[in-house]
Formats: sequence, structure tokens, C-alpha cells
Amino acid sequence: MALQSAKRELRKTRTATTKFLSLAEYQNANSIAVYLSMPTGELSTTGIVRDALQSGKQVYIPYIHTQDKTSVMDMFALGSMAEFESLQPDKWGIPSLQATQIEGRQNGLTQGLDLIVMPGMAFDHGFRRLGHGKGYYDHFLTRYSNLARKMPFLVALSLQDQLLSEDIPVVEHDWLIDAIVVGDGGYLDRRV
Repeated sequence: MALQSAKRELRKTRTATTKFLSLAEYQNANSIAVYLSMPTGELSTTGIVRDALQSGKQVYIPYIHTQDKTSVMDMFALGSMAEFESLQPDKWGIPSLQATQIEGRQNGLTQGLDLIVMPGMAFDHGFRRLGHGKGYYDHFLTRYSNLARKMPFLVALSLQDQLLSEDIPVVEHDWLIDAIVVGDGGYLDRRV
């Protein structure tokens, strides 16, 4: 049963990745930030990271740290696929940068981003996102917007069962996403 589930998830990841890679916003992006996926329960972003690096895009990945006694997320540059493959998993199994690897890396907050691949536990047709409860991405986007620059295109990757028909409750500081790529190849765009 677990093997069948893993095969379905892999198939959905391939379908969503193919759709994502065909988006004009991705193809025209010079710099992207992308969440690194958990081993199960969400679409894998490994194919996106690989394609972006091979295409010469600047790739930024999340790094969570403490700043002024608050836990915050920044997006730091990833150098290569070999570096990606050498990342150590955190307590959730997510490949992660270590504190010793941060010095000298470019930060997407200050460098600017064209596109961000957003994670989430659930999404709805109103382009609302239910994150994992810490507000890292919403806080990052608020910090980014305070720098008075063009906001990046926000794309979520969603398994079919993560795309809900009912509305997700949001609060004032929650950011809407621009598009949702679904594991069945579906695509929703807030601009149309």
C-alpha cells in the first residue's frame, strides 16, 4: 500500500513539475526561491531545483534562524546540484542549510526574486494558502514588500487533495498566491 502511494505521489510530482517548468513566469525568471520538500506528503521540488540550476537561474532556498529573539526565514543562494544533494535533512526530513554554511551567501531578500515556489498544507480556489503554522513565508513576503520592489510571482504546488473546495480562513497579514499547479496537471491563475 505504501509503495502504491509513493508511486502515485511520484507520478503527480512529475506531472506538476512538467506543468510548472512550462510556465512563462518560470521560463522568464532569472532568480527563483523554492521550498525544499519533505520526503512524503507534498509534491517534490527536486526536479524544479535541478532544472533551474541547469538553466542558469539563481536558486534560493529557505533558511530558518533566530533574529532578534524571533524565528525568521531568509532565502539563501544554492550553488549547485551537488551542494543540494549534500544538504543534511532537518527533523522533518527536509534538506536544509546549516548555520555554518550561510556566511558569504547571497540573500534573495536583498538580491531580489522573480518567482517563489510556495509550500502549504492546503490551498483553495480563492488563492488562499494554509501554511504549516509558523508564518515564515507571509513574514518573508512582508519584509520583501517593505523594500519597495516588484513582488515575485507566487506559485504553489498542490496535491489534488490539498486543493479544497471550501475557503481557507486567512488573516490580514496572509498573502494570496498568484497561481496553483496541481498534481493532476491542473493550473489555476489568479490573474484570469
